[in-house]
Amino acid sequence: MSAADLAALHRLNLHHLMISDPAKIDALALKVQVLNTAQARFNSPKFAKNRMVLDAVRQLRQPVQIIYGDQDGPALPDVASKSALFFAENPLVHFELVANCGHWLAFEQPESFHELLNAWVLGCVRAQADVGGVG
Repeated sequence: MSAADLAALHRLNLHHLMISDPAKIDALALKVQVLNTAQARFNSPKFAKNRMVLDAVRQLRQPVQIIYGDQDGPALPDVASKSALFFAENPLVHFELVANCGHWLAFEQPESFHELLNAWVLGCVRAQADVGGVG
């Protein structure tokens, strides 16, 4: 297989599973995908379908933010239904769904990701200050 053929396969895999907008698949995304594929240590499709993450969320005793892209390949076909699964495990879950975005949310839509993350952290800091009597 030629280098060009391999790059095309990585690009297809990225679009199918990780990045919903093919225009966002740049040289950096391809390089990261090549490195991730070469260093994979487990069967990621099996991981995506098991309860490991839900079990971990259930054990948390504090609020947790979970952010999904609505085109998250491993979570399709019904990404929005993931919120109910997480809420059932932990009522302190704050679930966010980002439109037109895949699994690599922070890469594909960094502005949306940072906005959600910053708002979450600021909200946690304010809540902690209110509880502690500082705010």
